[in-house]
Amino acid sequence: MFDLHAAPRFKTEHLVDNPSKLALNFYFLDDPRNNFQLADWWSINQVQADRLLVDPLLLGDTGIHNNDCIQLNKKSLRAYLAFHQRFLSLLAVLFYLTAGLPPRREELVGLTWRNRDIARNVYISDGLVTIITGYDKSQRRVGNRPVARFLPHAVRDLFIRYLIYVTPFVQWVKFSLGEPGLQGYLFSRGGATP
Repeated sequence: MFDLHAAPRFKTEHLVDNPSKLALNFYFLDDPRNNFQLADWWSINQVQADRLLVDPLLLGDTGIHNNDCIQLNKKSLRAYLAFHQRFLSLLAVLFYLTAGLPPRREELVGLTWRNRDIARNVYISDGLVTIITGYDKSQRRVGNRPVARFLPHAVRDLFIRYLIYVTPFVQWVKFSLGEPGLQGYLFSRGGATP
């Protein structure tokens, strides 16, 4: 949808994280050392600047009606959200198959990329996306300990691009439709299956 050649440049292996920061809604892209403050609105600015991207989102030829308010095409916005949900389903398969020992279903749907009432469990560590879950099949023998899973580089890059470019636009779409925004859960709504 976007021309990623004009996107803010970043090197995934240089991203840093502060796992001890427990502030509400914090995640690694909010860390000032990563310098992503301007990237938040990049995708929304791209849509506004490109007539071919914005026309399907508007009603009528200009999208302007008699009260001079822009009227959004809610059918197109809902179609985008359905496509977004399909993408997340495919991303969940990638997480499940490539991040080492496959997590249980509850762990996969409970993944959080942003701090909520509980601390997130997706972090950056030495340039790797690390997923921390609380269960291992050998738990009975070795005791209760967190399990770290690491995404391969290609999946890591796809996931980080998703967080940088897609989530702000999805937040805007949900806000435009009057729906609650993304809550920080990656593959579910509030830890439950969507």
